[in-house]
Amino acid sequence: MKRMLLFALSMCSLTVFSQDLIVTKQDKTIKAKIEEVSDAEIRYKEFDNPTGPTFVVKTTDISTVVYSNGTVKNYLADEPEMSSKETEEVKVSKGKLYYKGEKMTTQEFLDLTESSCPQAFELRNKGRNQLTAGCTLLACSGGLFLTSFFMDDPALEISILAVGTLSVVTSIPLIFCGDNKRHKAVGVYNQQCAKPKTTSELRLNVKSNGLGLAFVF
Repeated sequence: MKRMLLFALSMCSLTVFSQDLIVTKQDKTIKAKIEEVSDAEIRYKEFDNPTGPTFVVKTTDISTVVYSNGTVKNYLADEPEMSSKETEEVKVSKGKLYYKGEKMTTQEFLDLTESSCPQAFELRNKGRNQLTAGCTLLACSGGLFLTSFFMDDPALEISILAVGTLSVVTSIPLIFCGDNKRHKAVGVYNQQCAKPKTTSELRLNVKSNGLGLAFVF
């Protein structure tokens, strides 16, 4: 009986790792078996219906994809960089933050938004905490799975394997939600709190009665 339970828990763990997860920009999580990936779209079948119809989702509608082998593809980081000519915006390029042309750390973003944009500060801070917790749980689950194979006591082995499986299941939503909140915080800051740049230009105007100087703001 104990061996059967151990086998069931092992199969549960393999199921968690064998599915692909697609997270859309609307925070919808799709459990899928991805069949084909291109620059414009992803073709997939529903994980619970592998013989069913093939669905298509545009990459422009996707936030993140986590493949069954653990690889994470962040489509938000691949979006075209936002222009910062008119506002002092925070730009995202290849997962890195940039402000006024300089690379910015997460802590620097928090320092910038703590007083000037509380809503972005809170969102980024929550996202960072959730992502850290999710990655920690995922790392711990790997250690637990490895430890379970060296247990001589079947009951203890089952318990450790169960805790490891629970850690994996719990970590995935935390990683997704945390990563989404971190990127949304940048969008909130740029849309609601970024200050317009003030630029001035000195022009020389030629008039019928002579030359004139004019400041254009």
